[in-house]
Amino acid sequence: MNTAFGMSMILQLFALCSALPREVTMGQLTDSIREYLDGGAPQTKAAPSRSESSWRWSENDRSVTVTIGGRVEFTDDSTDVKSISNDGLFALSEKSKEAERKLEVTAHPGGGVEHAYSLNGQSHVFDRESQAWFARALSTTLARSGLDAESRADRLLKEGGARRLIAESATARSDRARRIYLETALKSNNLDPASLQDVMGAISSSVSSESERANLLIAASGAVLSRPDLCSAFFQAVGKLDSSFEQKRVLTAIFKSPKALSREALLDALMAAKRIPFEHDKVEFLLEHANLYLGDSELRNEFARTAASIRSEAQRRRVEALLDSNTKKSN
Repeated sequence: MNTAFGMSMILQLFALCSALPREVTMGQLTDSIREYLDGGAPQTKAAPSRSESSWRWSENDRSVTVTIGGRVEFTDDSTDVKSISNDGLFALSEKSKEAERKLEVTAHPGGGVEHAYSLNGQSHVFDRESQAWFARALSTTLARSGLDAESRADRLLKEGGARRLIAESATARSDRARRIYLETALKSNNLDPASLQDVMGAISSSVSSESERANLLIAASGAVLSRPDLCSAFFQAVGKLDSSFEQKRVLTAIFKSPKALSREALLDALMAAKRIPFEHDKVEFLLEHANLYLGDSELRNEFARTAASIRSEAQRRRVEALLDSNTKKSN
């Protein structure tokens, strides 16, 4: 390529880029340049008017795919789409040995929603049988995916109380849905001791996400730590968090709670702090809460033993010096 031709090409490409819409994506820009170099007219694809998200899950010989875009609201019984924004879409497809079914729900120009149903790849009337299929498929999908979890949690609480929410959390397939169901049960302030134990068990065994588990422990702390028989289970659950940051976050949150912790809870918290894996987090936690262990000799001694677990001599002396200084000031 000679210099004159190269400069001409650069100027033409610059003019091409200037003519493209400001919101063009890198992919659209690349396609347009390729078309130009191939001798075609530059074209840009219109940006989608909505963002879409898709989920897929399988069970036995059945697979379900859900696509949702725009604002979608479901009926109270979770069996149909109640409303959808003008640019919205809700699509649910199911493949099994028996059949391949798909339903797309969009906004009707005259208001409400309209259903486009297909059976084995062919357009089909949305009759009573297909409506019954969609009702079952949607109800199961919403229960397992976490879609509409907040509204669903409120409805479940009204229908069956906190116990219903705890039971529903066991069938949910997403940690987000589990967290919302269990948090709603905790906020209901209507949990008996057995239900609180079930919540703690669900947090430890069912929620895999560290951040969601930590959020639930913080939400449960007010109700659980007021019961001496549940304190140990709570701090054991904190210790099962692999993340040093999340352990410290939970412990810090409970100390910032307006509810005063019992002596037993303070001792258990120190045992949990001793297990914080990352030394920096352990040191920061102890420095922040050293003043809580001054008025009781057993608590102060336990704090000192926890400080002794710090491997770094410099950091250990830093914590011990603060404890000694605070003790002298309190006397």
